Amino acid sequence: MRVLGVDAAGKLGWVGVVLDDGAFTAAVVGEDLAAMVAEVEPVETVGVDIPIGATTAGVRQADVAARSFVQ
Repeated sequence: MRVLGVDAAGKLGWVGVVLDDGAFTAAVVGEDLAAMVAEVEPVETVGVDIPIGATTAGVRQADVAARSFVQ
């Protein structure tokens, strides 16, 4: 299985890591997420890192559900 994991990279846009059957094969950086995916295709899955608890306005219900799911 070929997958791409991405995370926000500030002014650079996005940073991504491609794994083929769990083995590192490439790292990519780009301003546009869709263009990055197209660059490394084909991939079966794209995982986007979303921070849990990164808010000053209280707890988001999505964070509570995600935390419960992964525990």
